[in-house]
Amino acid sequence: MSAIKYHQLAPQNDNQNGFSQFSQITFELGVDGRLLKPNSICLDFELEAESAAGTRVVNTDAIRADHVVGMHSFIGDITVENPSGQLEHINEYPRFYKSVKSLTEDSGSVFSLMAQAEGRDAIADAANSRLQLLGSKSTDGKNAAFATSAFRQPNYSIKPLCCLNRTVAVQGAGYSFSDNGNITLTFSLQRDGLSFYGQDMTANSSYRLKNVKLRFSSIPDPGASKRPKLIMNSVVNVKQTAQSQQTSIDARVPAAACNGVIMNFLRQDKEGNLVSNNNALEQFPLLDRVSYRLNDSVSGYITYDLETREEFVNNALKVMGDAGFNQVHARNIWSGENYIIGASFDRYISLEQNKFTVDLHSSSNNLSAAGRGYIAYLYFMTLITV
Repeated sequence: MSAIKYHQLAPQNDNQNGFSQFSQITFELGVDGRLLKPNSICLDFELEAESAAGTRVVNTDAIRADHVVGMHSFIGDITVENPSGQLEHINEYPRFYKSVKSLTEDSGSVFSLMAQAEGRDAIADAANSRLQLLGSKSTDGKNAAFATSAFRQPNYSIKPLCCLNRTVAVQGAGYSFSDNGNITLTFSLQRDGLSFYGQDMTANSSYRLKNVKLRFSSIPDPGASKRPKLIMNSVVNVKQTAQSQQTSIDARVPAAACNGVIMNFLRQDKEGNLVSNNNALEQFPLLDRVSYRLNDSVSGYITYDLETREEFVNNALKVMGDAGFNQVHARNIWSGENYIIGASFDRYISLEQNKFTVDLHSSSNNLSAAGRGYIAYLYFMTLITV
């Protein structure tokens, strides 16, 4: 029996015309007698982007996807299920992806084959070419057929940041299809106006994913007695608004093992705005203090009070495991780019029975004005085991 086998799947709801906004793309993964190899799932597709109905995006169009998110921008939500129920559901997936990459990679990390396959870039301007047709055409007028056929759709391969691709490295661990049943993996596609942005975006700008395939690897299943448990990092998302100088955000989080939370913001009037980047991680204005409160069954009532910008961001880095390189360093803290705050709990805590509260204290007098409030996106980092 081969140690590693490579598999490719077409969607269960395969669509020859491709998948557009609001579509769901569903795959069923299952190989008898084998384990899903951890962190091996890739989603491949060709991209067709139009600046207007019937008009392909060209190099003169100011239309782009977020350069940190790349082609993950087209995935709105991800759901992972097996016969026992839902393992994970990620809302606001592109913002989650950007938060993780901003905290764990620097701009130089995109100079790799994986990052290029995902359409990620070091700067925003470089992302303009990612939605365009590939190739060049003859300009000498001698070969009209070549001039038409030289163009092709750009194709990409992304590694979704779901629990199946965020497993804890344990030798011999993997998801057992025999013991746990097949996996249903569903991608809900993002709305056009949230996927890319720019001065030339209109209500008729759109995208379509074609020739979609899922790839993964499997390894032999040695049986339950010889197989270690599969531990996966997961996330639970909460989305609320902050519209006053003192805002309390209360959350009920179905997480039995949570070790921290990261949080980012977007001004309310920019959500769905075609020109603005909907995946921007904006700075909450004049934030003076952040308090995180929870009631732990072991330690009792716990409060984390943070009072400086450096503390806000450094605690978010701590949640993800600060490797010393990131995109939320001091220059970004003060410019308001890639602004992420958070709190690390230093251990895993159950939040299933207890309310979690974040208090934001700001000196801004404009938050209550129309459209000046902010959307707060909270991502709680958890563990699940199968």
